Order: sequence, then structure tokens, then C-alpha cells
Amino acid sequence: MRTCVGAALCLLGIAAAGASATAQGPAGDAIPRLLRSGDPAGALKLLDEALAQVPRDPRLWTLRGLALTQMDRADEGLAAYRTALSAEPGYLPALQGAAQLEYRSRSPEAERILERILTVEPANVVAHAMLGALAYDRQDCSTALSHFDRAQAAIRGNAQALWQAAHCLFVLDRPADAARAFQQVLDIGGLGSTPSDLVVFNLALSLHTAGQQDQAIAKLEPLAAGQQPDRDVLALLADAYAAHDDIEQAIATLRRATTLYPRDEHFYVALGALCLESDSFELGREIIDVGLTNVPDSARLYALRGVIHAQLGAFDMAQADFERVSALEPRQPAAIAGLSLTLQQTGQAEQSLALLRDQARLRPDDHIGNLLLAQALLRSAPDEAELSEARRALLRAVAAAPRAPQVRTELGKLFLKTGETQEAIEQLQQAIDLDGSDKTATNHLLLALRRAGRVEEAQKLVVRIRSLLDQEKASEVARNRFRLVKAEPDAERNR
Repeated sequence: MRTCVGAALCLLGIAAAGASATAQGPAGDAIPRLLRSGDPAGALKLLDEALAQVPRDPRLWTLRGLALTQMDRADEGLAAYRTALSAEPGYLPALQGAAQLEYRSRSPEAERILERILTVEPANVVAHAMLGALAYDRQDCSTALSHFDRAQAAIRGNAQALWQAAHCLFVLDRPADAARAFQQVLDIGGLGSTPSDLVVFNLALSLHTAGQQDQAIAKLEPLAAGQQPDRDVLALLADAYAAHDDIEQAIATLRRATTLYPRDEHFYVALGALCLESDSFELGREIIDVGLTNVPDSARLYALRGVIHAQLGAFDMAQADFERVSALEPRQPAAIAGLSLTLQQTGQAEQSLALLRDQARLRPDDHIGNLLLAQALLRSAPDEAELSEARRALLRAVAAAPRAPQVRTELGKLFLKTGETQEAIEQLQQAIDLDGSDKTATNHLLLALRRAGRVEEAQKLVVRIRSLLDQEKASEVARNRFRLVKAEPDAERNR
């Protein structure tokens, strides 16, 4: 007899374990046989007769709990298991039976009973699997994975448990492992009523996040081949193409997406961002203009167009776009940043500084705002008060975003300016650890090392700077080799 619980995990052997040591005589042999043959009522009658003779036998109470559970009398079955445990607290079949019922109802007692099972039998894979599922329910992925790892034999063929493990692996930044688990879900036939396309999408997302773009694209292209593919599929496929340096396919995918979903701002933003990266500012502006026709109140599109206008030198138009963003989303950081930079470029430095100070006061944990404030303060010859204000802004920025390399680069430069060489070296080295291609941090670290008399380290850095220059040349060649081809927006876009 197999008694199954949620997530298709089964507690095995309750009836067999009970039968092996139950009351002696014909009744003792008949009870398990009746349970196995699907006659729990007959078994219950014999159990009541046997319990009248041996009222504290935990094996009989465990079999009674099983009979009542088969008769859909779960509350009475649980009471029977508890009676068995009151007679013998470590009796494993009773613990398993109680755990099954508590788990099925997601009772708070389920976890405690499962932990008791592991005290008696530490390698019980089913108990580990059930504890993993309970931890998943409360979004405790670290605990869930620790149990799933010990329950491989129980979850290997269980799609729901594998799905939960895959989800947790992704959440805990282990995308390659998550991809393998999602592939296992597909290999055993999917996840019941869940569409297989969803499993494939999550597999592709994991592969993309793990940097395995070829495989991600291979999974996504069939999903995108239909007449009306899901918008998330198109967005992820475009991201994968771009990450694979196949910009032409990325743009084609996004153009198709804007045709199919003309009111989805994400696709226009993604297209505009690709144009910015490729220095195709005119095409980017045209795409954003089309987007604003379909999504007229998109702050993100106005912000992006403001950046493009600034790149084209159309500062009045950039300022108008950023002011429009502020009207749509007051105190939106991107708008403040864009407007402040535009003010600086048009010679309105004091207005820009006032705006950034106001932003830093209202949003002290915004590392971008604090970074821009510090950069504005340091742009011309700062006095002591401005140096102190810039330092405070950068320290706030580092506290808010300790893994943002540009923030540490600016703080390192400030320390170098104020003669705090060791502090400068520490910040600049951390910036390079976070972003090995940061030329600004590398160049300033070279200055700091030479100032500190660390000649050998400085010489090693010279070699690294030459390597970065070679990489930059190669990137520029690749950029010049590619030119965005201007194409008329699809007629369907304006339907």
C-alpha cells in the first residue's frame, strides 16, 4: 500500500511496519491484508476488537490511523496516530502517518513531526523532501535547498519538487544549476497542468542569466516562432540576442514586438537603449517618437528621448523631455539626473547643483543622486566645504550601493585629491574588482600606487592598462563594423 501526500511524495511502509509487529493471531495477520485489499472498514472492526484487549499498543493505533485515513476520516486518523505516539513517542510508522496528514493540511505541526522523524531516521529522504516543500511554501529557499539536496532519491522523478528546487536555485543566484533542474522537469514530462512552454521559458531564463546565450536562444526561438508569441518570450529573446552580440537579430525581434504589442513601452525602451549603445541617435529618436505615439504618458520613454536629445546636442529639447518626466513622475531619479546634466551642459551649473542637493536631501539612499551631486561639486575647483560635501555624498552612495564600481571609483579619486593615498588605493582596487574594464579606476590606481612608492605593483598595472587599450580598440572596430539599418516602422504599428 502506498499512501501519498502533497507534491507527489509518499510515505511508504506504514502498513507493512505495523503488520510486522502487531498483535499476534489471525486478527493480526488479517488487518494489514484488509488494508492492502481496500477494505479499511473491515480492518477497523478488527482493530477495535484488538484494542479492547491491548489498549496501549502503538502498532494497533497506527494501523487504526491508516484505516481511518483510507476512509477519509483524517481528523480521527490523526488522533489515532497521536495516541500511538503517546504510547511510544519515537515510533516511526506513527510519526510518518501523522506527518502525512499534518503535511497535507499544511499544519504548523507538520514541520515539527518531520524533524522528529529525522531524529529517529536522519537519512529519511521523504521527510527531507517534505521539509523542503514546506520551506519553499514560506519562501525560505536556503532551507528548502538544503533538504532537497538530501532528498535526491525522493525528488528525482517528481516534477513539482524539481520545479521548486529549480526556482530556489535561480533565486539564490545559481542559474546554471537551476537550468539543469528545469531541464529535468521537462525530461520527466513536464509539470502536470502547467504548460510546458512556461517550463521552457524558465529554463531559457536560467540559461540566459548563466551566460549560456546559444542554448537560451535555441530554447526561445521555437517559442517565438508562432503568430502571437508571448511578450515575455520576445523580450527575453531580444536580451539573449543582444548579450550574444547579435544586435541585428535583437533589433528585428524588438521591432516585431512593437508591431505585436504597440502599447508596451518596454520594447520601445529596449530598442532605444540599443540605438544609444550603437550611437544611432537619430534612429533611436524616431523609435521613441513612435513609442510616445502609442504610449503618450510614458515617463521612461521621455527620459530616454531626453538622453538622446542631449547626445545630439539638442539641449532645449532634452530639458523639455526631462521636465515632462518630472511632471509625470515627480522626484523620479532618472528625470532629476537627466535634467541636472542638461542644466550643466547649458551653463546652468548653480541650478543643477541646487536640484541635486534637493534630491540628495529627499532621497539620501539614492546612490545615483549622491554620485551626481559629488561629481557636480568636484567638476570645477572645489573649496574645502564642497570637498567635504562631496565626500559625504560619496560615502552615502557607497553605503547605499557597495557593489557599484563607479561610486568607488569617484570616492577613490576624491581620496587621491585630498592626499589620502591608502584610502584611495583601497577604493580604486575594489572598483576594479567589481569591474575589471574600468579604465578610470585603473589609471587613478596607477597614480596612487606610484605616489605610495609601490613601484612593482604599479608596473604590473601598466601591463593591464595596455591590455585594456587593446580591448577598447577591438570593441571600437566591432562597433564601426556594425551600422543600424534605418527601416520604416511597420504599418501595423499605427493600427
